[in-house]
Amino acid sequence: MSQPQLSTITEDHELDVLSQIHHNQAVKQRDIAGAIGLSLGMTNAILKRLAAKGFIAMRKVNARNIHYLVTPDGVDLIAKRSYRYLRRTVGHVVRYKERMLELFQSAALAPPEGTGVTDVVLVGESDLDFVVEWCAERAGLSFRHQIDATSPRSRGPSAAQQPLFGEFIVASEQAPRTGADGDGEPGWDLHLADLVVRGE
Repeated sequence: MSQPQLSTITEDHELDVLSQIHHNQAVKQRDIAGAIGLSLGMTNAILKRLAAKGFIAMRKVNARNIHYLVTPDGVDLIAKRSYRYLRRTVGHVVRYKERMLELFQSAALAPPEGTGVTDVVLVGESDLDFVVEWCAERAGLSFRHQIDATSPRSRGPSAAQQPLFGEFIVASEQAPRTGADGDGEPGWDLHLADLVVRGE
């Protein structure tokens, strides 16, 4: 059996394992692997690394069971990394918000400076719906959330001639990149996944 590549172990993997142990000291290695979606071999390598660094202590209960305990240094590491993760996430959301607000404000301008949109439509489930709604309101636009992830715009040869009804269409980060008919023309003004990539 091949050994897991230690270079592929990230700080997030270590934090996930530490958190699993911290919340359930009786947790088994197989349970940790299943909970965080890693192989048993990779989980074992992370546990050994954490023990070597002094972040967890391992105690053999019997021939088949080992109990893990997060040390005070491990608890401190969880707190520091969780704080850094939270700051990084908040920083991303702020950048998404700034870019989105800029796009909405520009689109709301009357032609020729903008397109004169009056509404923002978020299409599909999104973790960022509150940010989209906030930006729409700040730009003076009404907001509507359409859970169905198909494009609200018309398809077909006459689509270019049809009015857009003043809508700025935002696709959720989970929405498909093509339209319902799979023709490669999504019809979005903004796909949140693209914004997220640029924001990071």
